[in-house]
Amino acid sequence: MNDVETTYRSIWTHMMQVPFTQGFITVSGIRTRYVEAGEKNAPGLVLLHGTGGHWEAFCANIGEYAKHFHVFGFDMKGAGFAEKPDVDYEIKELATFARDFALAVGLKKASFIGVSLGAWTAARVAIDYPEITDKIILISPVGTKRLSPIDDGDSENQMRKRLANVRDTSWESTKTIFKGLIHDENDIIPDLIKIRQTIHRLPNAADDMKHVMVVSRADVYERGALTDEELKGIKAKTLVFVSENDMPFFKAAAKIIAELVPNAKLVELSNVAHWAQFESPEQFNEVTTAFLLDK
Repeated sequence: MNDVETTYRSIWTHMMQVPFTQGFITVSGIRTRYVEAGEKNAPGLVLLHGTGGHWEAFCANIGEYAKHFHVFGFDMKGAGFAEKPDVDYEIKELATFARDFALAVGLKKASFIGVSLGAWTAARVAIDYPEITDKIILISPVGTKRLSPIDDGDSENQMRKRLANVRDTSWESTKTIFKGLIHDENDIIPDLIKIRQTIHRLPNAADDMKHVMVVSRADVYERGALTDEELKGIKAKTLVFVSENDMPFFKAAAKIIAELVPNAKLVELSNVAHWAQFESPEQFNEVTTAFLLDK
């Protein structure tokens, strides 16, 4: 068995044995792309990607989750192949959209797994819409009022980087996006690069990215930030992931959230960066499935 045969990885290697459906659905007037797997009478599970992302961020997890849950991933409002209204996307609106998506696909209650911006959204769903929230899993979370990108001095720099990637849609430029998300460069697979490149080549992509990144602006961040009181009031059972090779800002935010949310459990993973669910899927799937099933 040669090296290519043992190391080759693509979205399809994760999904080729998974019975799933991909389609488009209109949620709150916005057409968005989604993926669905698992039995319809199983507990609901909704997957929330990060900034400027798409449902394929969870391609390594859907097959395992589909054995136990009715799983949905979708392109959040303003991201991926969803429609992108010419408005700013604030976190409370993203949480409402996630709630509306769950209701639109027939889930009266669901657990939510989010990475980065998706983790912030999942926490906000648990705070604003506890009636629909079962459990939440937060990967590399952001959004605490105690620690913001404004304090970190990095919000403007991140905006410049994101806009540069949207304006220069070459293969190498697009690949650099994933170097901050994935620790092992071998896991930055061509599938992910091509999907993100295609999204960045859609009309008005630079304006769309500005709308997405507005959450890092001081006044907008403040409106959606998770206060200590809100985090202490979360009733949903919570699992928080912190990754060894993630940026210090996200590691600190994860620990703050795990400290404040009642009975939250913090899991530390080694040899991974921002996308723990993709880089270490076997371990991640085992731990999260046991948590969701109360094992």
